[in-house]
Amino acid sequence: MSGPNSADDAQRWVREAFENGRYMPRVHFKDRCRERGVTMTDIEVVFARCRRVEPYPDMPKNGGTCWRFFGLNVDGDQEIAVGIEAFEDDSGQKRITLCTVLPPREIR
Repeated sequence: MSGPNSADDAQRWVREAFENGRYMPRVHFKDRCRERGVTMTDIEVVFARCRRVEPYPDMPKNGGTCWRFFGLNVDGDQEIAVGIEAFEDDSGQKRITLCTVLPPREIR
């Protein structure tokens, strides 16, 4: 298994995985969304209007690569960072695991 090696590849990978329903939220991700008032619509908007992507220093659990995506929420008043792992499954399909959501930052 492997994952994307650049920020541009990670963006393409995430778009493809989301469009095809090949993403899985971890329990930690769901807990952080609830705790921080972030919805799945916000997450989709972050990926669609991504402002920045950088490698994420988490240890991959599926043999892929970890990334942090930064973008605005659906209302455009908060920046949200989403931590993911992008990997290929055993059949070669591109998948992502939604790992965490960092605390939103107000945009002024």
